[in-house]
Amino acid sequence: MLKYRYIVILFFSIVCITVGQTVSIKGTIKDADTESPLPNVNVIIPELQLLTTSDNSGKYSFGKVRGGKYTLSFSHIGYKAVNKEIVVTSETALEINVSLIKTEIMLGEAVVTSTRSARVVKDVPIPIDLIDTKTIEQSVKITTSDVMEKAPGVSLIRDGAWATSVNIRGLSKQNVVYLIDGNRIETSTNIAGGLSLVDLSDVKSIEIVKGGLSSLYGTGATGGVVNIMTNRGTTSERFYFNGSLSSSYASVNSGKTASVNLSASDKFWYADFTATMRNADDTKIPGGTLYNSGFNDNSFSFSGGVLPFDNIEIKLDYQKFSAEDVGIPGGAPFPSTAKATYPNASRELFSSEIIFKQLSNTLSNLKVKYYNQLISRKVEIIPNQKVTVVPQADHTTNGLLFQTDWTLSKNNFLIAGIDAWQRQYIGNRTTTIIPKKTMIIEKPVPDSKFASLGLFLHDELHLIKNRFKLNLGARYDFIKVTNDQTNNPVTIIVDGNETTPPPNPDASYDAYDVNNKSWSGNIGLLYSLFKDINLTFNTAYTFRSPSLEERYQYINLGSVVYYGNPNLDPEKGFSFDLGLRVWKNKFTITADGFVNLFDDLVIDQQVSDSSYQKQNVGKARLIGFDAKVEYNFFSRYVIYGTAAYVNGKDTEQDEYLPQIPPFNGSLGLKFPVMNYFDIDLSATFYDRQNKVSPNETITPGYTYFDLAVNSYPIKISLLNIQVFAGVQNIFDKSYRSHLSTYRGISLTEPGRNIYVKVKLSW
Repeated sequence: MLKYRYIVILFFSIVCITVGQTVSIKGTIKDADTESPLPNVNVIIPELQLLTTSDNSGKYSFGKVRGGKYTLSFSHIGYKAVNKEIVVTSETALEINVSLIKTEIMLGEAVVTSTRSARVVKDVPIPIDLIDTKTIEQSVKITTSDVMEKAPGVSLIRDGAWATSVNIRGLSKQNVVYLIDGNRIETSTNIAGGLSLVDLSDVKSIEIVKGGLSSLYGTGATGGVVNIMTNRGTTSERFYFNGSLSSSYASVNSGKTASVNLSASDKFWYADFTATMRNADDTKIPGGTLYNSGFNDNSFSFSGGVLPFDNIEIKLDYQKFSAEDVGIPGGAPFPSTAKATYPNASRELFSSEIIFKQLSNTLSNLKVKYYNQLISRKVEIIPNQKVTVVPQADHTTNGLLFQTDWTLSKNNFLIAGIDAWQRQYIGNRTTTIIPKKTMIIEKPVPDSKFASLGLFLHDELHLIKNRFKLNLGARYDFIKVTNDQTNNPVTIIVDGNETTPPPNPDASYDAYDVNNKSWSGNIGLLYSLFKDINLTFNTAYTFRSPSLEERYQYINLGSVVYYGNPNLDPEKGFSFDLGLRVWKNKFTITADGFVNLFDDLVIDQQVSDSSYQKQNVGKARLIGFDAKVEYNFFSRYVIYGTAAYVNGKDTEQDEYLPQIPPFNGSLGLKFPVMNYFDIDLSATFYDRQNKVSPNETITPGYTYFDLAVNSYPIKISLLNIQVFAGVQNIFDKSYRSHLSTYRGISLTEPGRNIYVKVKLSW
């Protein structure tokens, strides 16, 4: 026992010594035009990898900072960044006040954390798109996928109105890792709707990494990473309490939303609470209705933190999302006349994190994080009045992250850590044949576990007077997959008489262990060709260990059966990306060309006239580009546009890959009307997709137009009132997305939608 006491005493002594050798930095940030305080400004000391955010009164502070010369960087979307060179001594606390000047275009100053450290976008070599708070707040969308749709290189996959996901550069679902505040939602599975289990009212921003990032996030990140950042508070110089109420209505589905957000903080703690309720009827489509597409859901979340010492922060997060009576429009794999719903679908997340800051001259930060997430789904399919099919499953993920941030020199920053997580699946499928009084219980996937332990390093070097930035990343993963002994059907009950196990099982899986070991790596380069003009290059080796569903699935659709394969090898890939970044005060360009090469692709291979099994047989090449341009051509008038193209081929069979979006993009104009409101008029287009796989259907091209209007805040006493309104698909265009056919059906996209949203804040 004595040795443990000594360790505790030594630990707190180090903390106290560290605190004693440091001083504080604080200040106030204002709008240069109005002189009003600016909240939510990101303040970074990059040399120490420290980040804080200004509170509602525009105040910010760093508790304790070691002596030395540093850069203090202030950035906020919609404002020009300000950098201050400071000298910190051990005797004098610093007060640095700044005023930020507004800008009408994105200047790459937004802070992202998907690289596991806080960096502004224009300093990151890898291609990242950011959906900011303003964009999310102004839209009346159903899911997080919806608000990502107009990012270049990102396309929406819709399964009705509620269940959505995204495709990034031709890759989706299994090849994209989805995160909430750095916690995995699902891990590269083929289950739709994961992004629908997130309260959009609680989302602060969405970071979209385009390209392989297995070196930081391990298996599955072969196509990209989507990191959804929720509302989180920050400490303040003095106690404050604020909140907001918002309500919206959408005509396309009579959708109604009500949400409340409350925030409070002091010097040593902060807390944030959000609750939302929504309901919607069937979605209207041009000339009709998309039957069985309504939904009801609700959610609440809490996040908070305390600072027991100046250099220690403890964070706690809890999120609960529940959906009921969610319609799944009819079609394959069940008859179009069938009625299918999610009677219940839910996601529950608990996360705790402790961060030790500035422990030594080289160890900048030490972070330990644990999270637990449960996703439950229950589906009810009624093909006809005689049969009911009910698949249901629980997906539980436990994760642990240990990360250290090192400042090896003024121009060398290293991240090293251990990332471990386990996903557990428990589920079954019950088929009830009413006339025969028969109940058949099966397991579409055996009860199983997928565990991963990864060791990662990420080194960032600034060379040649910061004109050249080099990122080097490496990771090694140990993966273990286990499943229980399973025979299908598991049980048959006829007129109350149970037979377990039934004779002549159709699909059997012995208890099995699979062990995969794999490494991944990346090299990223950013070169400042001229002031505010950068060239980037990235290359990465990525991998994906097949999911539980791919290894063990048993899907019996009557006329055809799909089987998994426990012996699948991991998919392996190489990605290459070359980019141009222009960050001028009136003009910005972000453009990337890419090539992705894959080996051992997992596909469904036909083994008989009526059965398919997962196999490693494919090689693939995806080549394309995506770009975004903004031009502030007059006063506050901004014209913007995006474009994206990808060509995907199975190079072994010389066939086009399925689920590849056609050439697409958008063109828009944003401008103010006096000092009352802003208008955003845009057109989105998708070209005809005739480069299709053998079993796909050619999709015609289309264009639709949107109009968005938002008022400036109107102050009435202690309240600020803001109104958002608009029309989506102004001309009620009838069209279908090439990607919304993965269940074998063609769903017409929503028709004209007139919406309004009112927000009250104080």
